[in-house]
Amino acid sequence: MGLIELEAKLRSDAEKELQEIKAGIDSQVASILAEIKSSAEIDGRRIIEGGERKARLMASKILSDAKAKCARAESRGKNLAVEEVFAEASRRVLAMPDARKAGFLLKLFLSPVFEGLKFQAKVDKKYFPLVKGAGKKHVVEAELGDFGVMLESADGLIRVDNRISSMMERIKPKIAKMLFGGE
Repeated sequence: MGLIELEAKLRSDAEKELQEIKAGIDSQVASILAEIKSSAEIDGRRIIEGGERKARLMASKILSDAKAKCARAESRGKNLAVEEVFAEASRRVLAMPDARKAGFLLKLFLSPVFEGLKFQAKVDKKYFPLVKGAGKKHVVEAELGDFGVMLESADGLIRVDNRISSMMERIKPKIAKMLFGGE
């Protein structure tokens, strides 16, 4: 074997070895790419599922917030309606003639419920002249700021607040039930 043949053989062997290395590298690259693609698909599905889960949670939160906002708006509307009923009732009572208002005040503290009890009836100074000297009961002028009567036992342990504002607070649930039904 001559030098030229030896050189050709070495080149041929080197070329074969280079082709084998290249094939091994291509095989490893293909394997790595397949692994990367598989991993990317798994990560992609996980990201999509996480995004879908977040979207469902966000939609649920938005819906809950909207329902709560509507419920608050409905409640405010109902409260305003009930307040308007009270305001109108108060306007009507205060617009009555003095004789009729005096009759209401007398009924509030001359009630048989209080018969035999020692108490004083407090009436706002604005309405006191309507009942001054009424009956045997002790009626005093007070700063109540509202139409009605505040009854108090002689020992101060029992107090009955029959002013318009107080009575309306007590009957508010009944009025709301009459207007809107339900509980």
